[in-house]
Amino acid sequence: MDRTADLEAALSFVIGRIGQQATLSGEPLSEEQHLLLNYLPSSTPAIEFPHPQPPTLVPRDINYERLYALGKAAYLNDRQINPASLDWEFAFAVFKLNHHPMSGLLQWAGAKHRRPWWDYFLLTTAALVFIVVTMSLILLAGRICSHHSLNVLRLAPNRRTAVGERH
Repeated sequence: MDRTADLEAALSFVIGRIGQQATLSGEPLSEEQHLLLNYLPSSTPAIEFPHPQPPTLVPRDINYERLYALGKAAYLNDRQINPASLDWEFAFAVFKLNHHPMSGLLQWAGAKHRRPWWDYFLLTTAALVFIVVTMSLILLAGRICSHHSLNVLRLAPNRRTAVGERH
């Protein structure tokens, strides 16, 4: 599995679909929107509140908003036409794996990383096995320690008398 090839395939799919959706909407992507789509900015750092100063307001970026709207429209259109297609889920998983900014666009569009139904079953089973094994080891250790302490108590009086007889 080549992560670079997967990333390139996912990028070409999503960028192509957003471009097609823009053409279908009657207004193709401008050069600025195409550049923005190819070089999405990373997410901005979160502002912690209470902050001594209110955050500065940033003007709306119409091109950025249009790309997000086109991405959502393309995703919903594809899901309606072919619900069994896994192209968007594949692209979303690849973007999340590579920490690519396009994952934010797909998440906002509604793409989800779906886990198989048996994933939760295996996780629960593994947790139960771990708990059972741990409790068994604790009980076994408790029995060994209690058996050992009983033997020490039984032998302790005999040792004292044996030591006493020697004197």
